[in-house]
Amino acid sequence: MMTINREDEWKIEGLEVTAPLDSDLYLSLEPLVVQAASKEWANSHIYELDDVVQAVWLHAMENWKEYEKAETGLRFSMARRAARGFCAKQRVDYMYATGAFLYTPGMVRRLLDTQVYCDPENAADLEARADISEAITYLTRGQKAILYKKFALKEQLLTSAEKSHEFRAITAITHRLNTGLRLHAEGY
Repeated sequence: MMTINREDEWKIEGLEVTAPLDSDLYLSLEPLVVQAASKEWANSHIYELDDVVQAVWLHAMENWKEYEKAETGLRFSMARRAARGFCAKQRVDYMYATGAFLYTPGMVRRLLDTQVYCDPENAADLEARADISEAITYLTRGQKAILYKKFALKEQLLTSAEKSHEFRAITAITHRLNTGLRLHAEGY
Protein backbone atom coordinates (compact mmCIF):
# COMPACT_ATOMS: atom_id res chain seq x y z
CA MET A 1 0.00 0.00 0.00
CA MET A 2 1.34 3.43 -0.91
CA THR A 3 0.66 6.34 1.39
CA ILE A 4 1.55 9.97 0.94
CA ASN A 5 2.99 11.30 4.18
CA ARG A 6 3.62 14.77 2.81
CA GLU A 7 3.15 16.35 -0.56
CA ASP A 8 6.82 15.96 -1.39
CA GLU A 9 7.36 12.37 -0.21
CA TRP A 10 6.18 8.85 -1.09
CA LYS A 11 6.46 6.03 1.36
CA ILE A 12 5.79 2.44 0.39
CA GLU A 13 4.86 0.26 3.35
CA GLY A 14 7.38 -2.47 4.02
CA LEU A 15 10.24 -0.56 2.45
CA GLU A 16 12.88 1.38 4.25
CA VAL A 17 13.02 3.81 1.35
CA THR A 18 11.29 7.11 0.82
CA ALA A 19 11.55 8.98 -2.43
CA PRO A 20 10.86 12.60 -3.12
CA LEU A 21 7.83 13.05 -5.32
CA ASP A 22 9.66 15.01 -7.97
CA SER A 23 7.15 15.40 -10.78
CA ASP A 24 9.90 16.10 -13.33
CA LEU A 25 11.68 12.85 -12.44
CA TYR A 26 8.40 10.93 -12.46
CA LEU A 27 7.39 12.36 -15.85
CA SER A 28 10.79 11.58 -17.34
CA LEU A 29 10.70 8.00 -16.00
CA GLU A 30 7.13 7.09 -16.91
CA PRO A 31 7.58 6.45 -20.68
CA LEU A 32 11.01 4.94 -20.08
CA VAL A 33 9.68 2.47 -17.49
CA VAL A 34 6.85 1.34 -19.78
CA GLN A 35 9.19 0.98 -22.76
CA ALA A 36 11.78 -1.03 -20.80
CA ALA A 37 9.08 -3.28 -19.33
CA SER A 38 7.44 -3.81 -22.74
CA LYS A 39 10.71 -4.85 -24.36
CA GLU A 40 11.38 -7.47 -21.69
CA TRP A 41 7.78 -8.67 -21.37
CA ALA A 42 7.58 -9.67 -25.06
CA ASN A 43 3.97 -10.93 -24.81
CA SER A 44 4.82 -13.57 -22.21
CA HIS A 45 2.02 -15.90 -21.17
CA ILE A 46 3.61 -16.31 -17.72
CA TYR A 47 3.15 -12.76 -16.38
CA GLU A 48 1.41 -9.55 -17.36
CA LEU A 49 2.97 -6.34 -18.64
CA ASP A 50 1.58 -4.50 -15.60
CA ASP A 51 3.58 -6.85 -13.33
CA VAL A 52 6.80 -5.97 -15.13
CA VAL A 53 6.00 -2.24 -15.05
CA GLN A 54 5.31 -2.47 -11.32
CA ALA A 55 8.62 -4.29 -10.71
CA VAL A 56 10.51 -1.58 -12.62
CA TRP A 57 8.76 1.19 -10.65
CA LEU A 58 9.63 -0.59 -7.42
CA HIS A 59 13.27 -0.74 -8.52
CA ALA A 60 13.17 2.97 -9.42
CA MET A 61 11.72 3.86 -6.02
CA GLU A 62 14.29 1.74 -4.18
CA ASN A 63 17.12 3.30 -6.19
CA TRP A 64 15.70 6.76 -6.80
CA LYS A 65 18.97 8.56 -6.06
CA GLU A 66 20.75 6.66 -8.85
CA TYR A 67 17.88 7.32 -11.26
CA GLU A 68 17.85 10.99 -10.31
CA LYS A 69 21.58 11.39 -11.07
CA ALA A 70 21.62 9.27 -14.25
CA GLU A 71 21.11 10.47 -17.79
CA THR A 72 18.29 9.07 -19.92
CA GLY A 73 20.33 6.30 -21.55
CA LEU A 74 21.58 5.01 -18.22
CA ARG A 75 18.10 5.28 -16.71
CA PHE A 76 16.74 3.13 -19.52
CA SER A 77 19.53 0.60 -19.01
CA MET A 78 18.82 0.45 -15.27
CA ALA A 79 15.08 0.04 -15.87
CA ARG A 80 15.62 -2.63 -18.51
CA ARG A 81 17.98 -4.54 -16.21
CA ALA A 82 15.32 -4.45 -13.47
CA ALA A 83 12.68 -5.68 -15.92
CA ARG A 84 14.97 -8.44 -17.19
CA GLY A 85 15.68 -9.59 -13.63
CA PHE A 86 11.98 -9.69 -12.79
CA CYS A 87 11.14 -11.63 -15.97
CA ALA A 88 13.94 -14.14 -15.40
CA LYS A 89 12.77 -14.74 -11.83
CA GLN A 90 9.19 -15.25 -13.03
CA ARG A 91 10.34 -17.78 -15.66
CA VAL A 92 12.28 -19.75 -13.05
CA ASP A 93 9.33 -19.67 -10.63
CA TYR A 94 7.04 -20.86 -13.45
CA MET A 95 9.40 -23.72 -14.33
CA TYR A 96 9.52 -24.89 -10.70
CA ALA A 97 5.77 -24.55 -10.22
CA THR A 98 4.74 -26.36 -13.40
CA GLY A 99 7.66 -28.64 -14.12
CA ALA A 100 7.81 -27.14 -17.63
CA PHE A 101 11.20 -26.15 -18.97
CA LEU A 102 11.49 -22.83 -20.81
CA TYR A 103 14.21 -22.14 -23.34
CA THR A 104 15.80 -18.72 -23.81
CA PRO A 105 17.35 -17.51 -27.09
CA GLY A 106 20.80 -17.72 -25.47
CA MET A 107 20.20 -21.34 -24.51
CA VAL A 108 19.02 -22.16 -28.03
CA ARG A 109 22.21 -20.63 -29.48
CA ARG A 110 24.41 -22.63 -27.09
CA LEU A 111 22.53 -25.84 -27.79
CA LEU A 112 22.74 -25.30 -31.56
CA ASP A 113 26.48 -24.92 -31.19
CA THR A 114 27.14 -27.75 -28.73
CA GLN A 115 24.33 -30.29 -29.25
CA VAL A 116 22.74 -29.93 -32.69
CA TYR A 117 25.47 -29.07 -35.18
CA CYS A 118 27.94 -31.62 -33.84
CA ASP A 119 28.58 -35.35 -34.15
CA PRO A 120 25.75 -37.34 -32.54
CA GLU A 121 28.28 -39.12 -30.32
CA ASN A 122 29.29 -35.74 -28.84
CA ALA A 123 25.70 -34.68 -28.05
CA ALA A 124 25.15 -35.09 -24.31
CA ASP A 125 21.58 -33.75 -24.28
CA LEU A 126 19.70 -35.89 -26.78
CA GLU A 127 16.30 -34.50 -25.77
CA ALA A 128 17.36 -30.91 -26.50
CA ARG A 129 18.95 -32.07 -29.77
CA ALA A 130 15.70 -33.75 -30.81
CA ASP A 131 13.52 -30.80 -29.78
CA ILE A 132 15.64 -28.21 -31.57
CA SER A 133 16.17 -30.39 -34.65
CA GLU A 134 12.41 -30.80 -34.92
CA ALA A 135 11.86 -27.05 -34.54
CA ILE A 136 14.42 -26.35 -37.29
CA THR A 137 12.25 -28.26 -39.78
CA TYR A 138 9.64 -25.48 -39.50
CA LEU A 139 12.07 -22.69 -40.45
CA THR A 140 12.37 -21.16 -43.89
CA ARG A 141 15.12 -22.43 -46.19
CA GLY A 142 17.03 -19.15 -45.71
CA GLN A 143 16.87 -19.41 -41.92
CA LYS A 144 18.09 -23.02 -42.03
CA ALA A 145 20.98 -21.98 -44.28
CA ILE A 146 22.00 -19.16 -41.96
CA LEU A 147 21.99 -21.43 -38.90
CA TYR A 148 24.04 -24.01 -40.79
CA LYS A 149 26.53 -21.34 -41.86
CA LYS A 150 26.94 -19.98 -38.34
CA PHE A 151 26.85 -23.13 -36.22
CA ALA A 152 27.99 -25.99 -38.49
CA LEU A 153 30.48 -24.16 -40.70
CA LYS A 154 31.44 -21.71 -37.91
CA GLU A 155 31.45 -18.79 -40.36
CA GLN A 156 30.87 -15.22 -39.22
CA LEU A 157 27.61 -13.53 -40.25
CA LEU A 158 28.71 -10.33 -41.95
CA THR A 159 25.64 -8.57 -43.31
CA SER A 160 22.73 -7.17 -41.38
CA ALA A 161 20.39 -9.36 -43.46
CA GLU A 162 22.23 -12.50 -42.30
CA LYS A 163 22.17 -11.35 -38.68
CA SER A 164 18.45 -10.57 -38.97
CA HIS A 165 17.75 -14.03 -40.46
CA GLU A 166 19.70 -15.65 -37.62
CA PHE A 167 17.84 -13.60 -34.98
CA ARG A 168 14.46 -14.52 -36.48
CA ALA A 169 15.39 -18.20 -36.73
CA ILE A 170 16.49 -18.32 -33.07
CA THR A 171 13.31 -16.49 -32.03
CA ALA A 172 11.14 -18.92 -34.03
CA ILE A 173 12.87 -21.97 -32.52
CA THR A 174 12.59 -20.54 -28.99
CA HIS A 175 8.90 -19.74 -29.49
CA ARG A 176 8.16 -23.20 -30.86
CA LEU A 177 9.95 -24.90 -27.95
CA ASN A 178 8.22 -22.78 -25.32
CA THR A 179 4.67 -23.02 -26.65
CA GLY A 180 4.39 -26.79 -26.37
CA LEU A 181 4.73 -27.40 -30.09
CA ARG A 182 7.79 -29.55 -29.73
CA LEU A 183 8.24 -33.18 -30.60
CA HIS A 184 6.43 -35.60 -28.29
CA ALA A 185 6.65 -39.39 -28.35
CA GLU A 186 3.49 -41.10 -29.53
CA GLY A 187 1.28 -42.39 -26.76
CA TYR A 188 2.76 -40.17 -24.05
